[in-house]
Amino acid sequence: MILVLSFIAAFLSFLLFHRPVMKFLSNVGITAFDMQKPGRPRVPTSAGLMVIIGILGGLFFFIGVNTFVLNIDLNLAYVMAGINAILIITMIGFFDDIYMNPTMSTDKGLPSNRGGLMQSHKAMLTVLAAVPLMAVKAG
Repeated sequence: MILVLSFIAAFLSFLLFHRPVMKFLSNVGITAFDMQKPGRPRVPTSAGLMVIIGILGGLFFFIGVNTFVLNIDLNLAYVMAGINAILIITMIGFFDDIYMNPTMSTDKGLPSNRGGLMQSHKAMLTVLAAVPLMAVKAG
């Protein structure tokens, strides 16, 4: 039952923050052309921020209910290490979204200065996400 309630909390926190975060991203200019839609409108990128808000909402709800209501014996060090790993990967994705290439290029005929991180850099940075899990000897 607690898992279902945690899922509902995650979904509701996603719904609560979806529009404000999308509006904020549009206002600060973190947008890109949507190549799949007619007219190629500009849409906000970095939607992973809303996903992480939903994940954290569900996890924190689960931790709160477990700590103050159910008192199930759960090693929270593993949960917190997992949250840290998820946040590190989210930061890497966000940096990839906001990285501006200093040279202006064209993407399918549209001006674009978004280059993103190199694939090798993403792979090396993602290895850092394993450090919190290694610190608690998970897995």
